[in-house]
Amino acid sequence: MTIRSATSLRDPERRWFLRWLLATPIVAACAEAVERGTRDAAGASETETETETESEPETETETESESEPETETESETETESETETETESESEVEVVSEICTPTQRDTLGPYYQPGSPHMSDLAPPGEPGQIIAIQGVIRGADCAPIPYATVEVWQADAAGAYHDTKLRAALDADGVGAYGFRSVMPGAYLQATGYRPAHLHYRVSAPGFATLVTQIYFAGDPYLAPNDSCTTCGSDDPARIIALAPGDVTNFGRVDITLAPLR
Repeated sequence: MTIRSATSLRDPERRWFLRWLLATPIVAACAEAVERGTRDAAGASETETETETESEPETETETESESEPETETESETETESETETETESESEVEVVSEICTPTQRDTLGPYYQPGSPHMSDLAPPGEPGQIIAIQGVIRGADCAPIPYATVEVWQADAAGAYHDTKLRAALDADGVGAYGFRSVMPGAYLQATGYRPAHLHYRVSAPGFATLVTQIYFAGDPYLAPNDSCTTCGSDDPARIIALAPGDVTNFGRVDITLAPLR
């Protein structure tokens, strides 16, 4: 069979030749391949479009997830900062509010003698009466201890009598303002206008502070004010009335003294 060129064929023959050429298996396969390639390209384009559409929300979600812990961390940091600020404010208030009221003054009385011996035992051995031990701290109005203050103490004996050579002493507070002494329980005594309650006389001095003269009384005494024969004394001041803690041999008491600054 002789195949002629399509350009040399007449129109009817050219149409028949083209139909025959398209019916040939090789040409048909090529046409199908071209068509399939076109469909595959279109499908790939659609797949890429869907992939991009689906991947974008994931990116936003990951970004939001990564940013949320930072927000929580910032909130926690702000909360901790506020807590620390409140704690510091409370500490400042506590420091400012710490104030000690100066001990009230009282009558010196006629039995004070300067130059008493420095010792911590006011009562000599064998002195009659209930043994007592007193300790305390000398401090300022800011509640800070006053080191090495001088504490002069004198008192009556168990029968209510004063003596020139016993039951009186000068004490030196230590470096943190602490002092202490041993003695016997003083007795009440009768005056022309009635009884005076049992008491200890104090005279406390320290550089930079006003010297304090006062008296210390004991809880439960029947002669405390208003029954005190001394109408100018302060035996009704609760800050200067102490309760003794009983022991086997010795009764214990505490007397803290607050000095006012020198003006």
